[in-house]
Amino acid sequence: NHVNFLDALYMIYTYDFCAVAKAEVLEWPIVGVMIRLFQPIPVHRKDPNSKTNVRNEIARRSELGSGFAPVLVFPEGTTTNGRVMVLFRAGPFTPKQPVR
Repeated sequence: NHVNFLDALYMIYTYDFCAVAKAEVLEWPIVGVMIRLFQPIPVHRKDPNSKTNVRNEIARRSELGSGFAPVLVFPEGTTTNGRVMVLFRAGPFTPKQPVR
């Protein structure tokens, strides 16, 4: 998983991914603008439909020939201190596409 937003931003920039990200980061000054350039999939944590919407968008972007960059998912769904693993969220893996 990622320890802070900088390591996620580094991976997005370096490897040309689009990422699943909490919607709030898109509103952050400077960083939000940078992240939006990479067409993230926003998670609206207060929206009960967001989980389904994100899962559907991951599936759509994972289709061969979709024209999107590979989707970067941090399966723990949060930042941690990097010392322990948190339970992975299953949702990002429902498209059943190969992991690259």
